[in-house]
Amino acid sequence: MWYHLQGLAEPDLPPPTTAAEAMSYLLVTTMTTIARERGILPKPAPRKRVELEVLLLAQVPTSALAEAARERYQTAAAVYREQRENSKCELLVHTLAMTAYALRSVQSLERLGCHGYQLTVLAAAGDAIEDRFAAKFNAGEITQLPPFFPGDRSCIQVTRRR
Repeated sequence: MWYHLQGLAEPDLPPPTTAAEAMSYLLVTTMTTIARERGILPKPAPRKRVELEVLLLAQVPTSALAEAARERYQTAAAVYREQRENSKCELLVHTLAMTAYALRSVQSLERLGCHGYQLTVLAAAGDAIEDRFAAKFNAGEITQLPPFFPGDRSCIQVTRRR
């Protein structure tokens, strides 16, 4: 689950280092303004983003494009960091809820005096890491209740021994 949450699997949003990367942060209106200020905007003005990008890449230095893109990059980086923090909180809440569920299930059985039960861990389909931990628990190699790591979607199943 953790690698499905935005921002956790990727490093920080890198700042633009090339003119093409800086261009990706610029709006068409900003590109038009830059071209007009530098006196390189042809008449009639290009109507497509691609035409403006070609014009600016050919005639405007990378440092000027990077400076123009700086504010939009900072906004995008702030949104990215906020999404990462939200994802971390979601992961923590999920882990705490799943831990509480597993503990409550086992403690309820012990309180009732049930001794003829078996715990089995069920992993989410298609996740190799969760499958590996579930197999270890079911084989008796580990005794920790799920979740085994933050974002683990494994859960316990209680079955009666016969």
